[in-house]
Amino acid sequence: MRSRAQSIFFRSLATLMESGVHIVRGLRVLSQQSEYEPLRRELETTLKKVEGGQSLSSSLTATQFSRLQIQLVMVVENTGSLHRILIRLAEETER
Repeated sequence: MRSRAQSIFFRSLATLMESGVHIVRGLRVLSQQSEYEPLRRELETTLKKVEGGQSLSSSLTATQFSRLQIQLVMVVENTGSLHRILIRLAEETER
């Protein structure tokens, strides 16, 4: 997956969540709007898993996101600060 597509995903999901958008809706919006086909397919799969009750981190395990990215999401996803780590991941991916 292109790092630019990952960066846009992380930043966009962070912005949506910070604005109060539920993660399921955020994933749905981003999967519908993604112009990068590999990311769109992965987001659609991730969305189905999250809708089925899986956490975001476990839903990302079969994707092209790095193990470190997934572990960082796992550490914070239940703390209410997921949007903050998503912003940090976007910044790191942009480097």
